[in-house]
Amino acid sequence: MERSGVSIRTLIILITYIIILNTVLSLYGITDAFLYIFVLFSIPLGVFNDFRNKIKIPRIYINITALVGVIVLLSSLSLENLIKPISNTLLFLIGIKLLEEKNIRDFYQILLLSFLGISLATAVKMDIYYLLIFILEVFLGVKLIIFLNFYKNLGNIHLGKVILKRLLLVSLGFSLSSFIFSWFFFVILPRVDKPLFDLFRSGEKKLISGITEEVELGKVGEIQLDKSVVLRVFGVEFEEQPYWRVSVLDTFYKNRWIKTLKIPERESYAKGTEYTIILEPTFDKFLPFTVPAV
Repeated sequence: MERSGVSIRTLIILITYIIILNTVLSLYGITDAFLYIFVLFSIPLGVFNDFRNKIKIPRIYINITALVGVIVLLSSLSLENLIKPISNTLLFLIGIKLLEEKNIRDFYQILLLSFLGISLATAVKMDIYYLLIFILEVFLGVKLIIFLNFYKNLGNIHLGKVILKRLLLVSLGFSLSSFIFSWFFFVILPRVDKPLFDLFRSGEKKLISGITEEVELGKVGEIQLDKSVVLRVFGVEFEEQPYWRVSVLDTFYKNRWIKTLKIPERESYAKGTEYTIILEPTFDKFLPFTVPAV
């Protein structure tokens, strides 16, 4: 390869800092202000150190600072407050990593922290501005991974314009294909109520939560517990705790209860105005009703 051009390490450093700025923008308004100041202070210091290599902070001090900072920032973590402590921690770790003398592993760690920060922002931001940030992050991340693999296997070689153009097209192709295949698999993969790779398992048969047409003896205990809301009833007061019935298994056949009663669905063609009556609550094709508990 020709010596004229840009070194791979220089490209890696530039792309890494663009990714960091992109992550900082995505987390704007989520994390605390003092962490933005810390990261914005670490960026020029890290750039100067990456190109001049004159500021060498012992890694042990950086690791101790990172450990203490993570403990302090995550101390406010709770089920009611998840996003902010985690985003603060990610931004703090990115700022800490900028102060280190970076090798390939450090660049990968910074990329991982940036991806986690972008992913975390999806819980708060869903506008078109964030979509552009996300697309840019994917494109830059793919490009950085390609350059890191070049740097790992070939060293700090110099790349000319022709090779850079080809790598740009390859990374763009990878990025676009990831979006295309994501949409493709989203469309073709079946929607099932069990893990996808359990569909082709033979032999053992287990019940799943929901309305079933049959129940085998000894299998009742294997029905999965589902705490999701099935129905809500408003405006009705019961003297006792209601017992809701949705489906009735009426026949015992070969060690299992099955449903044999089939109610024929007949369409009426009465003359006059046609109305559609919706009965609630409904569950799929069933109409739940309350009965006294036996």
